[in-house]
Amino acid sequence: MREIKVRCWNEKNKKWDYFNFRNILYYAKELSEHLLNGDEFYQYTGLMDKNDKEIWEGDIVKEIGYPNPAKCIWFDEGAGFVFQSIKNPDDVWCPNSEATSRGFEVIGNIYNHKKQGPP
Repeated sequence: MREIKVRCWNEKNKKWDYFNFRNILYYAKELSEHLLNGDEFYQYTGLMDKNDKEIWEGDIVKEIGYPNPAKCIWFDEGAGFVFQSIKNPDDVWCPNSEATSRGFEVIGNIYNHKKQGPP
């Protein structure tokens, strides 16, 4: 079973704030500030890329040997995370296992494309 974690961009401190069930009460003040601000939260998928980097909802990934990047999104119809091509939104991959996700590399996140904030 994967660990349930979320992250949110902290505009004031210019860094990601991370939350999980173990630290949610400890960081209740920071969490409530994000909620009051209407900030977007991104969930950890439970998968790692080829460099052992965690893959999060909203990450931009590149498949090894495939030129077009994709974004990691929640897919309601399939009740899971998928990689959706940025150039062709009808092109979708289902990284349903650790073995599948190892063929990808995290190269950024959608937040970078909306605002020039997080790394």
